[in-house]
Amino acid sequence: MQNDPADPAASLTFGACVKHIWSSAVQAIAQMPGLMLGAWIVFACLQLLFGSYRDNAADAAALAASTRIGHAFASLALSALQLVVYGIVTIKVHRFVLLGEHTHPLMPDGGKPLARYALTSIAFALTLIAAGLALVPGIRHFGRASILPAVLLITCVYFWAAVRVSLLFPSLSIGGRITPRIAWRDSAGHVWSMSWIGFVAVLPLVVVQLVFYVIVVGVRGLIDPQRNVPVTILSTAFSLAFIVLSAASMAWLYRRYANGLLAEAAHEASQ
Repeated sequence: MQNDPADPAASLTFGACVKHIWSSAVQAIAQMPGLMLGAWIVFACLQLLFGSYRDNAADAAALAASTRIGHAFASLALSALQLVVYGIVTIKVHRFVLLGEHTHPLMPDGGKPLARYALTSIAFALTLIAAGLALVPGIRHFGRASILPAVLLITCVYFWAAVRVSLLFPSLSIGGRITPRIAWRDSAGHVWSMSWIGFVAVLPLVVVQLVFYVIVVGVRGLIDPQRNVPVTILSTAFSLAFIVLSAASMAWLYRRYANGLLAEAAHEASQ
């Protein structure tokens, strides 16, 4: 179901929103098979390469310094590629749900949504790192016993802040400007509702994945899937499905709660 993103959707019930999320995720996979297959192949290859680098790291003492440095830069490049593919898939699902757009163009608006998406994600990650570093003096003062409370505090604050600004990402995907203040205002009072909708939407997939790993693969395969090629391929399929479902969730939450962002988008479109 692809409607005009400017349509009012605040009347969506909890159950209807979850149903729309699953319906949109299935439609996105079915109607953009080339994109999904390509992303799956990229993710699987990257995970296998990461596994090979990790195995080499176990024998790091036997490797030359130049080789270790080369592996480090290669891993960094692969991580960057993984994040780019993740961003492309997420943006395309957002645009599919909100605009009805399919695979083409792969990089809409000359890549501006992807650039803004990446810039916002990096800024948020750096803010999280800065918050963690700010707690270091306190941890040193109170000792190791304070590490766990500090980690829990950072995790809770990160989760809360991530939910508060999460409506910004679908907005960026469809060409919106970086306006975290408006996203923050739109999500006010809806943190628990947004969290529960997202949780319930992805829960069936998580349960199926865990059951599959435990029954078919075994606990060892769940802990260390990269050492088994078929398991790695299946693992990346689950990961891709999770990405699509999460993106569909954010798109529908955007439709339900992003009143200010929708008004901003309408204002920009009228100019």
